[in-house]
Amino acid sequence: MAGFLYFVPRELYAHDGNHPSENTIEKLGIADRFDVGPGLRDVKGGVLLRDKRGPIDEQRLCLDAAQERIEMGNGVVLLWWPDEPPRECELRRPEMIEGSHVKLEDGALWVVPTLRYNGKAFLPRAIGRGGREVVHPKYRPLDQFGDRLYKQWEARITLSREGVDLSIQEGAARLEDLMGGPPVTGIEQWQAIVDALSRNYRVGEEELEALCLITRPRLEDVTAAFLGIQELIQLQRRWEWEKKRGNARLAYDEIEELAEGPSAGLQPNTGRGEV
Repeated sequence: MAGFLYFVPRELYAHDGNHPSENTIEKLGIADRFDVGPGLRDVKGGVLLRDKRGPIDEQRLCLDAAQERIEMGNGVVLLWWPDEPPRECELRRPEMIEGSHVKLEDGALWVVPTLRYNGKAFLPRAIGRGGREVVHPKYRPLDQFGDRLYKQWEARITLSREGVDLSIQEGAARLEDLMGGPPVTGIEQWQAIVDALSRNYRVGEEELEALCLITRPRLEDVTAAFLGIQELIQLQRRWEWEKKRGNARLAYDEIEELAEGPSAGLQPNTGRGEV
């Protein structure tokens, strides 16, 4: 298979005729799942949609009880074969935003867009008034999230050096004060991950759930890739390990050197190597 299948019940497009129109597919919220297509296959009760790119096993382009499925909340059903789930290489978009390769839970390297590098916006730009470069409007929500995430990371480093306990109310208040606003919530972080990965791949939150790509350790890796601080995070993990063994100073000296500027000396991985 080359991607997911989407079953659209006939009642959702009966007003269109035999097949759903482009407008109906757009209203169902799945138009962005098809860079080329969608390809159609009539089945009992509706149609199956898929991206036209890549090879397809015609015998598997069907409805089958052996398929895994997720109801998408719009009447559409996401389908895939558990013995042959879609792979990273099958879901890539023709054009991708620059970022870092991050190994997710399926063991593959996924290109996660870089939102901030050395604290500055790193998403694609457009030329504004007076020839000034600005973040392209379609990336502004991601850029705004990246700004908040970076401020939160900087504030945490500052408070950690001061020995402030962020688990108590006073510490949380200090964090919010340094950030100039509330910290990023878990829901906001998840939504940003979905948004970012959907720019480079034909996925939404249902597809990410289907592939079980994001676990707690992977969440930290993706966050590090957002800010271009993967090397520093790896050193922090090493410091925690050395600390348990009584050799914390060994790794901490390296962390201090890098953290003079939160991303000082780091270069973003542009999707051509492993983080």
